[in-house]
Amino acid sequence: MKHIAEVSAIKPMKIESLEQLQVLVDAPLECVFKLDGRPVSVTCRRVTQDVDEQVRALQRKAQPPYIKERNDYDNYNERYLFERDQNQKAARSLLVYTGCPTIAAKKPGLTNAADIHRFVKTILTETILELIALTIQAGGMELVERVNFTSTAA
Repeated sequence: MKHIAEVSAIKPMKIESLEQLQVLVDAPLECVFKLDGRPVSVTCRRVTQDVDEQVRALQRKAQPPYIKERNDYDNYNERYLFERDQNQKAARSLLVYTGCPTIAAKKPGLTNAADIHRFVKTILTETILELIALTIQAGGMELVERVNFTSTAA
């Protein structure tokens, strides 16, 4: 992690137009990790708003059953937990397929989330898929710490 002095020494890039910002957003994103001790880099792209909305819809699809007697939801219901996990994996597959051209090139043209998940879950490992998905979701962004900035609760 960079020290505050290092971060504050970097002069921010002044964006003068939407086109200038779009060029930065459209630039490739590298997912870098070690595999068997060897650094590996996979080229990805940032998640679009459309794909992000599809991912969120998949993640919210499973709902826990409501128990009227308790006036509460059963968040530990086995069927709900299973469906939630499956939907999260399908959402991750969608992110990886749409955000990693290398993976999509193996079976191009898929548009249905279920078909994409059936394909993606047969390749790579759970950990590698998770690393790629997290890189795509983060989009190479990080917050710049502010120096001498104080915040108080309202």
